[in-house]
Amino acid sequence: MKRYPVTFVDDYIQYEKWANDINQDDFTRNHFMQEINDDPENLELCKKWVGKEIILQEVEKNMEEFKEILFNGKRIMIVNGHLE
Repeated sequence: MKRYPVTFVDDYIQYEKWANDINQDDFTRNHFMQEINDDPENLELCKKWVGKEIILQEVEKNMEEFKEILFNGKRIMIVNGHLE
């Protein structure tokens, strides 16, 4: 069975890096820390699934956790934020 990489609309792992980056200005660090504080479950979800490759049946089994996904035939994107 074909495996597909898991990605996220909003990468909370990157948000955490920016929130802790002393080279960022205070506004930027505070903004990303607030994003994490407003929805800490998204950070945990990203940590659990980023870098993994899964089959489509695993998506079905985890839809309650994922809530919404996009699949383009190349990757599985978990919709955990705002799409433009």
